[in-house]
Amino acid sequence: MTTKLSDLGLSKADLIVVFDYLFRKITIRQFKDHFEDSLALKRKLDRSGYILLNCKLFAFAHYKAKQKNLRKPNPKLYDIHPEDVRFLRNLDLSHIPTKYESLTLAQFQRAIASFLSSSSFDSLLGKFINKKMRFLIKSYGETKDSLDMAMRLHALYNIYRVYPYFDSYLHMCNVGKGAAAKHGHSIIKARTTKKAQRLLSNSDGTFSSVHVPLDSVIHTLSTEEESINPHMEMLEKVKTRASPRVRLFISLMSGDFHPEFSEFLGMNNCKAALEMRFDSYQAHVQKYIGVTRAQVDKLFLKIRQL
Repeated sequence: MTTKLSDLGLSKADLIVVFDYLFRKITIRQFKDHFEDSLALKRKLDRSGYILLNCKLFAFAHYKAKQKNLRKPNPKLYDIHPEDVRFLRNLDLSHIPTKYESLTLAQFQRAIASFLSSSSFDSLLGKFINKKMRFLIKSYGETKDSLDMAMRLHALYNIYRVYPYFDSYLHMCNVGKGAAAKHGHSIIKARTTKKAQRLLSNSDGTFSSVHVPLDSVIHTLSTEEESINPHMEMLEKVKTRASPRVRLFISLMSGDFHPEFSEFLGMNNCKAALEMRFDSYQAHVQKYIGVTRAQVDKLFLKIRQL
C-alpha cells in the first residue's frame, strides 16, 4: 500500500509524469511511452487511495489557493506525508481551469458517501443488474451483491480519476453512474465473448460455463480495470486526429454526461445511453450533432482500420 510517494520508487521527473497523467495533462499513450513497465505502475496507482484521493485533492487545493490568493491548505488535513508536501505544492497544474471547485478531504468524502448511498444510484444499479445481469446470477454463480459492489467500486474509481473536472455535484454523480454502467457492460462482455468460450447457450434460455472454472471468471472481474484498455487507446488516437464534431460524437456515444444533449433528449444522457436501444440512442446523437448514418458508418470504418 502506498503511504508516501517514495513507495513508488520513482524519480522526481517520473513522479511529475505520473501526476501529469492523473490530472489529464497527458494521455494514457504518453504515460505508457514514458515508463518501461507502465502496466505494473498503473496497477499501483489504481490501488492507491493516497495518490488518487489525498495527493490529488491537496495538490489542486494548493494550486487553486495560490491562483486565487487564498489561504493555503493545511497538508495535515489531507493526511499528506510530510516528505510529499513540497513536491505536491510545486506541481504545475496550470492546464486546469480554476473554475473547477477544490474540495477538502472531508468535503469530498462526504460528497462520495452521499452519492454512493443515494436512492437514485441504488435504483440504477438495481435495474441494471435485474435487467441485464440476471443470467450471470442464474447460470454463473455470481451474486447480486458482488455485481453491485464491483460496479460501485468502479464508479468510485472513476470519480477519483476525473477529479477535479466536475462542473457540479450532479456532474460528479453522473460520472459515477456512467462509469458503473460501463463497467457492468464490460462484465457482461467479458463473460459472453465467444473467444473466451465462457458461456454455452442452453435450449431453455439459460447459460452454462464452458471450459473455464468459476475462480478464473472472478479473477477476470477483479483485474479488468487494472489493464490499460486498448479500445480506450484507440478512441484516444481517433480523438487526437478528429474534428470537434467527431470528438463530441465519440463522447456522447460513450455515455459521457453532456448537459445540452441531456436537455435535447429531455432526460439525463447518461441514463439514456444505459436504457435506450443502441440504434435509438445513436439516432438521437446523430440528430443532435447533425451527421448522417453514412458519415457515422465511415467513421466506424476508420476506427476499425486503426
